[in-house]
Amino acid sequence: NIATGVFVDFAMQTSQLDRDLRIQDQLAQQDKFTRELHRIFEAADADASGSLSWEEFEHHLDDVRIAAYLSSLGLDVGEARGLFRL
Repeated sequence: NIATGVFVDFAMQTSQLDRDLRIQDQLAQQDKFTRELHRIFEAADADASGSLSWEEFEHHLDDVRIAAYLSSLGLDVGEARGLFRL
């Protein structure tokens, strides 16, 4: 019974550690995604005003490289437009 108890305790600790690692991984991915979107918005600020107009953003989305990059992040141009409007 002691061996079973030790095994169960170890399994529970391992499960918690795995869950914690998955949470940390998800948070890191979200942080990376946010930084990448921030870079896209900064690059679209053509006049370097610190503000991004709809026209600047729309022009930036016309670049096929940006569309491909957004796709690599799991977004399409339509979703990016929706993000801008938030």
